[in-house]
Amino acid sequence: MTTSYVWIAICYLVVHLTASTPVKLEERGTGHCLDHTHGQLDAECLGKLWDYYHIYKGGGWNSCSKYLSSFSTDSYSSGCSRFYAKCAKGDENSNKNCCKSVHCYLWKKGKAP
Repeated sequence: MTTSYVWIAICYLVVHLTASTPVKLEERGTGHCLDHTHGQLDAECLGKLWDYYHIYKGGGWNSCSKYLSSFSTDSYSSGCSRFYAKCAKGDENSNKNCCKSVHCYLWKKGKAP
């Protein structure tokens, strides 16, 4: 039963994939976390991506927590947008780059795992 709810939530997120406006308060709890770039997301949405990005992406993606030990916050002082740009390329390194982007933005908000 729980698995069904997860898949319903994932399907809902997939439907709402592209937009360029900031996340509005009323949208935060309604599955709009994938509608925006990482820099536009609040800590709640970033946390959901950190936990479930690999489920949303599927196709052999690893959990973001797998990469955590390889991330150095020293590189975050110059901003997170470059990690998001690498994430958006969609190449073979996107899994790690997307997780690093999410982690960087979470770190900037003081909410990094």
